[in-house]
Amino acid sequence: MTGDALKDALNDIIDDHTEYTYTTTGTDVWDILKETDKDTINTDNVILVYSGQSVDAAQEYNSGAGMD
Repeated sequence: MTGDALKDALNDIIDDHTEYTYTTTGTDVWDILKETDKDTINTDNVILVYSGQSVDAAQEYNSGAGMD
């Protein structure tokens, strides 16, 4: 597919998705990242996508700096 047909097909795939905020008292992006990016060797940590470093998952928002 190309053009509008591709755009429409992709929209159909993602159209009925669930959005999560970055900070909330319920499930938020930080909770999800702790699971999806979990370090399998040290499960208290997450693996950072760009650096590959294993860092403490509890640092979460880190005063606006994120997991760095």
